Amino acid sequence: MKKISILFLFILIAFLFSCDKSPQQPDMSYESELYVFGLLMLNEQEKIIRVEETYKVDEYFPENRGIANASVVIHTDSLSVIFDHLANGEYTDRGGDLFLKAGERYSLSVSLPDGRQAWATTLMPHPPEITVPKSHASIKARSPLQVSWKASDQAFQYLVHVSNDARTFNISSRTDSTSVSMFPFLFANQGIYYIKVNASDRNYYEYVSSYDSREASVNIDGALGVFGAVAGDAISVFAN
Repeated sequence: MKKISILFLFILIAFLFSCDKSPQQPDMSYESELYVFGLLMLNEQEKIIRVEETYKVDEYFPENRGIANASVVIHTDSLSVIFDHLANGEYTDRGGDLFLKAGERYSLSVSLPDGRQAWATTLMPHPPEITVPKSHASIKARSPLQVSWKASDQAFQYLVHVSNDARTFNISSRTDSTSVSMFPFLFANQGIYYIKVNASDRNYYEYVSSYDSREASVNIDGALGVFGAVAGDAISVFAN
């Protein structure tokens, strides 16, 4: 028994000395990446373009991650519009020279002084038309809400959103159909509600869908992020 104990002691000592007791620093090498968020909204004639840097999780994470010195241009078949920097990495066409049209193809190019470049293309869908319920209709509260619409040309899929007048009730759905039952409306009280259906291009739809899978949707060459387009229809109803 004594011999077994001594043998076990020698094995334990050998094992401890064979281990490298100095902690191994994990490889934290990381180069900042370019992040571009671009969304063209037909109904509002809004063009949201934001250019930022990414950061490591252990770095100081500044509130303003925007890049101010990027060259941002959106091209169509007939013109090229330069976007100026506003603040915090947000860019705009100050003169409103880019008028968004359904069925138009838009190409975004972003260039930085350090040589980094990014580019992407999107096709603006035609807006859908909500048919059920009718605008200003009286609907039943605390029951599933049926929403239907006429199909949109060039739409990849649809994004449906319902909110109340106070913006305290919000439900959303994604579908490739032209009709959806909003079952969470079972929790809706009486009041005014806004229903919006957006026809989305593939880029933005996959970007939004990636929130569930937690896998980044990449549809920009040379950068993380998205460049997409949506066209929508919106109505208000009263639930009682």
